[in-house]
Amino acid sequence: MVKTDDQLRSGLENSESEITDLEVNIAKPGDLSEQDIYNLAESISEGLFEPINVRAKEIRMKIKDTIKSIRKRVILTAGGMIDKWSNKIAHQVFPNYTRQDSIESHRDRIKGLLESGQLMVGKLKGQVVGIVGFQNWGEWEGREVYATVSEIVLDKYRGKKNYKKIKDAVMSHLLINHPDCPILLTTKKTEVKGYMKKYFPGTKEIPFESNHPLVEKLKESYSEYGFKKAVEEGYVILWYDPQTVEKQ
Repeated sequence: MVKTDDQLRSGLENSESEITDLEVNIAKPGDLSEQDIYNLAESISEGLFEPINVRAKEIRMKIKDTIKSIRKRVILTAGGMIDKWSNKIAHQVFPNYTRQDSIESHRDRIKGLLESGQLMVGKLKGQVVGIVGFQNWGEWEGREVYATVSEIVLDKYRGKKNYKKIKDAVMSHLLINHPDCPILLTTKKTEVKGYMKKYFPGTKEIPFESNHPLVEKLKESYSEYGFKKAVEEGYVILWYDPQTVEKQ
């Protein structure tokens, strides 16, 4: 008999009650404050962002962020010409994403997941501990694929199996609601690879540096620079296919 989300969540809570009193649920709009979202986005960015190697990069990023901030205020009255001019100057100062750009990008993604009901959040006594998002990635060989994204546990809550509990809830949700759909995630973290291989045997690890068709498809969503950096940093696709596992 297939268990419901509530039954699975209850089982997780019982099995891990000795670890933490973490409450895990699919977040609804209003469950996270703007500050919560910013803190989570900043924490994700800290683990992933690495600026291009140019002279005085920290100063140049600050100047670019300042130009962008001024542009946002001026553009309302000055029109498109100022926007184009300021954007060109900002790019000359620092020709790539700044740290603040990275945070804002992750913030926007978290907001999108929250609004679409695709964000699992863990809270401890009302305080946000971490999140794991999930979404439709597209099709592969005629089947829908789901991906887990924006995975983060805030620094002070790490090392207490909080990630496992949040990720367990997401994986259970996907396997219940999309039982025949493969699940993927991209990561460079050893602990995430270990989690998937331990709790979801049969998970395949596909390096970004390979010529695997999945990597080629994923590459379409990256900039040339971004994909090159991911290869250099040892990113992999972790691919879990329930149908393949059932046949083993």
